[in-house]
Amino acid sequence: LTLGGRARIDEFRHGELEELAIIRVLGFESLGDLSRFPKLKVLRIEDQIRLKSLDLSTASSHLERLLLLNCKGLERIGQVGHLSGLKELRISGTKIEFDTLLATKMPPTLRTFGFYTASLKANDAYRAKLNALGFDEFTPRA
Repeated sequence: LTLGGRARIDEFRHGELEELAIIRVLGFESLGDLSRFPKLKVLRIEDQIRLKSLDLSTASSHLERLLLLNCKGLERIGQVGHLSGLKELRISGTKIEFDTLLATKMPPTLRTFGFYTASLKANDAYRAKLNALGFDEFTPRA
């Protein structure tokens, strides 16, 4: 979903959808129940200033990549540890607190974790912590 305007996408459901990108949708506030997309592997949410929180408790165990980019109002994502298939998590330009997020349970499948702000110094410190925990910045090639 790109451009246009809507607060929610509750009426959308698709049993076979594997990738969902929500980019620059004016007024977007809520993703709703993710069980509507039981085969979702990639979720990308970008440029959504009104999105305050994201509940992942109903997301499928198939979700492998979660990218939350330039969502300036996003303060909280819940139930990341519930995502038993998550391999990559990237967060940039949000209000999410790095240390609070890092204190939450992460799924054991998570290998690539990127967290970025406007501060290069902070990014370097975050990268050092993530590296020490064994997270790669880029997805390793098999």
